[in-house]
Amino acid sequence: FAFRRWDLRRSRKMVLPDQQRYDELWLQCCQDEDSRMGIEHLKNVVRMIGLDERNYCRQKNRACADQLPRALRLQYENAMKEEQTTHRLNPIFLEIRKLPVQGQPSRQSVLASFDQLYAQAALAGLLLRQRLRVWAKATDGMFEARRAVGFARYADLLDQETGEDDVKWPAMKRQERAFEKMLRVYGGDASHLLDIARSCLVFDTMTSLTNCLGMIITDEYVRVERIKNRMDMSYDSNATGGYRDVCINLKMQNSQAIAVGADLHICEVQLILREFAELRTSEGHRRYVQARNVRGD
Repeated sequence: FAFRRWDLRRSRKMVLPDQQRYDELWLQCCQDEDSRMGIEHLKNVVRMIGLDERNYCRQKNRACADQLPRALRLQYENAMKEEQTTHRLNPIFLEIRKLPVQGQPSRQSVLASFDQLYAQAALAGLLLRQRLRVWAKATDGMFEARRAVGFARYADLLDQETGEDDVKWPAMKRQERAFEKMLRVYGGDASHLLDIARSCLVFDTMTSLTNCLGMIITDEYVRVERIKNRMDMSYDSNATGGYRDVCINLKMQNSQAIAVGADLHICEVQLILREFAELRTSEGHRRYVQARNVRGD
């Protein structure tokens, strides 16, 4: 116990300089009247949505027809047989009576395969980019640029000769880190990993950030499962070394996602103020990783 407390103190010291910079920036935001009003408005919007960080999310397998009540199962099987030519469902599903139920996660079966998790994330991540483009263009959102220093508005990138080729899309979470997190934090349960496919949108103002959140919530092509509002004044930023954002977990719900079997995969989208995004440096991230390893997270 004493060694554990010592490790925790040591990990806090590692990120203390970065946390102080984040805290100073947050204090400036809270002292500015417009920013403070934006923070309060964001809090009210998240409260009205009703999906806070306590919502329990896990990656799940698709429900099968054999898990339905008998009457519903027979009805579903007959319907799928009639629509066989349209959906081109592999006949083996009918033979083994394991018909997948479209868009319905299993209540009993969580995803346990690391390979399946990454296969779904690869597909869901590509589909997520399509929606990110729409949200960014409508709300003055920014992406990290390849040829420019820092971040650039997506609408401005489209006006350039290179177009959206200049967007530096985040890669999927490294398998080594995902495996490490699965063992250290989740006791070997891969279904808790919700950030394999992830991306972020950066904004100049709280108003633009909140508008983007509203657009995501009302987007018919996604289903939001959870929101972590780290821009709330009551949020304890010690857990993230002072860093703050709005973290959204969502699923893709369009026909493309259904067609490739990625409609149940939970992705992560971070909405970040530009000042916080610019404070994140490779050196600061290295210290954060060291502190995380000391804590065993």
